[in-house]
Amino acid sequence: MQVAYVPQSAFIYNASVRDNILFGLPFEQERYDQAIAAAAVRPDLDNMQGMLLLALYLHSLMHGMSLADKQHQA
Repeated sequence: MQVAYVPQSAFIYNASVRDNILFGLPFEQERYDQAIAAAAVRPDLDNMQGMLLLALYLHSLMHGMSLADKQHQA
């Protein structure tokens, strides 16, 4: 068995997760799902929505407002 080392520099575009996976290519569900599986990021993606809601809740607690109050200010 041969092993190779290929150094990489991690980067992310200032875009959606989907756009970072597609790199400008057209969306194909099967290929998209394969990329997510190959990168083993399904658990991370599944947890993102919950983490975002938690972050919003904690932010509102720290600043003494409810999410409903924030919506009224918009």
